Amino acid sequence: MTLKTYRLPPPTTERNIAERKYKKVAGIVLHNEPVDLAHIGLIYYRTYSKREHPLRPVVKKVMRDGYIRRAREGFVIDGDVR
Repeated sequence: MTLKTYRLPPPTTERNIAERKYKKVAGIVLHNEPVDLAHIGLIYYRTYSKREHPLRPVVKKVMRDGYIRRAREGFVIDGDVR
């Protein structure tokens, strides 16, 4: 049995890029909570360039929408998301 990896094709529009970055940040926090901003960046920047795709605005947007929140140890998923 071989393990097949699947990569999504590159996004084509600005909206697709923004949605994918948003979901990536929420997924990182979901699977690694509690996690601080530096550790989110370690995973996030494997896919996106630091210069072209800054991390802080995406994290702030996800926080404003109520999916993640700050805790004492780092960012955690809000209880309603699971």
